[in-house]
Parts: sequence; C-alpha cells; structure tokens
Amino acid sequence: MTIAPRSLPSHHGPPSGLVRLLLRLPVPLYMAGLGWLFGHRLLMLEHRGRRSHDLHRSVVEVIAYDHRTRESIVAAGWGTATQWYRNIQVQPAVEVHTSAQQFVPAQRFLGEDEAHDVLDDYVMAHRFAARFVLRWLGYDWSKEGRERFYDTVRLVGFRPR
Repeated sequence: MTIAPRSLPSHHGPPSGLVRLLLRLPVPLYMAGLGWLFGHRLLMLEHRGRRSHDLHRSVVEVIAYDHRTRESIVAAGWGTATQWYRNIQVQPAVEVHTSAQQFVPAQRFLGEDEAHDVLDDYVMAHRFAARFVLRWLGYDWSKEGRERFYDTVRLVGFRPR
C-alpha cells in the first residue's frame, strides 16, 4: 500500500535552533553507554546520510514497544521532511540503541491503517503531551484534527534481526 505524502502546516518544519539542540541532548548519553536511563521510551538511531553517506545519530521517542518481538515503533514527527526518515528510505538504519541493547535492526514502514491504530493508542495513553504537541504543530484535538496529524506522520518499526 502506498501512502500519499502529506506535509505539516507550512509554518512548522523540522526543528532548528534551541529545539534541535534540546532534542540532541540524549546523544552523548547513549554514546557513553547510558541509554539504559531511557529504558524503551527513547532510542538512538544510527543512519547514513542519503547523499553524504556520513553517519548520523538521531534520538527519537518510542511510541510503542513489543516486549515479545522487541520491536520499537517510532514516529517521524515531521513526516516525509524528517531527515532520518528520508535517510533510512534510501539505506536501512545502521544500528539502534535502546535501553541497554544495541543491534543491527530489521526495519519496516508501517501501513496507514496500522499507523493510525498505533498513533491513536499512543495519543489516548498520553493525552496531555499529545494535546500540547498537536496544538504546537497547528492541529486541534478533534477526531478530524488528530486524523489530519496522523496522515502527516510516518511510523517505522525496528527490531533485532
């Protein structure tokens, strides 16, 4: 199934400045072997630039974790404008660090129906944070507003091979 790309409202793009700096703060902790501090709430994704082939590290929130398969599902919050997402479409992720584990991942891009279900479960379980993020990105809390947001986000699952 092909998902037609949609973009976020024009006034919101990938983070820059102070927000980008804050989002990068966990990287040195993962590099120092302290990823266990975040449990399965965050993961650090190592990926190659699609043009430069340089190694990049991105820390992203895990929105669903399956203890049985050890799959972490993460969201590319800025949809198809998210750099790490664009990179792993060209070349699969190099490595994932989550909790005290690191592994070469098998990755999968979730289809629209599964992604909507996962996002709806996450939003309902984290209402306060979800309301804040939706408002910040220019969406309202109505069912229609949430679904418009869901249509912009892309979800990827990573699990050990």
